[in-house]
Amino acid sequence: MALLNANVPFLSCWLRKEFLYNLEGHHGEFVAVYVFGVASIRGRALGFHCMTDVGGVFYRLPIHALVHRQDAPRLPLDHLQLWDCLGYHVSVIRYDFLRDLSCRVLLRDRRWYPGVYQFTIDWCHPDSGYLDTSLAESPDESKCAHLIALDNGCYALQPNNRVLWREASFIVNEPAERPDYKVNTHLWFCEAEEKWASEDSDAYFYDVHPRAEAADEVPQPAT
Repeated sequence: MALLNANVPFLSCWLRKEFLYNLEGHHGEFVAVYVFGVASIRGRALGFHCMTDVGGVFYRLPIHALVHRQDAPRLPLDHLQLWDCLGYHVSVIRYDFLRDLSCRVLLRDRRWYPGVYQFTIDWCHPDSGYLDTSLAESPDESKCAHLIALDNGCYALQPNNRVLWREASFIVNEPAERPDYKVNTHLWFCEAEEKWASEDSDAYFYDVHPRAEAADEVPQPAT
């Protein structure tokens, strides 16, 4: 888990050149870049760090600045990244099961866009010593961001409930519409039940038994 900045799997792609000039010029031009990191600032769009083909490094570029085809359409930032970052502590992983897997992504315009998985970004609240004012660990509000290279040349950052995957050896029936799943609102705990207790002994393979109502009912360890 990284604070603010994190490494990502390298992306060789194109940067819309106007983002190197404060959007004041060079529109319609492109620069070859390697993306090598991200910055997560709560309440802002995810920022990408890249190196240009002349050796310049530029920080915190939004996802709509990057394309993998120069004929990519100009989709708005709020279409490509649905939610702002949930916190400063960010995790980056490329799931082996999803690696290079085809999928289709539902954007704000209610259209499905085919694409290919790249990697995943997720957030958490890492330290109980700090006040948690984010929603990163709320079951019905937490969201990851899968980076998807759309077939049209854009990149998208979308949560699980905006992506349907195509795993040919497993998924044989694609739904015609969006599945009618419900958002999970439950937190799950193994130690929340008060009716269980471990035995009071130094036994290595200690027993677990129903908690007695009174002290004199507590089962004694076997001898």
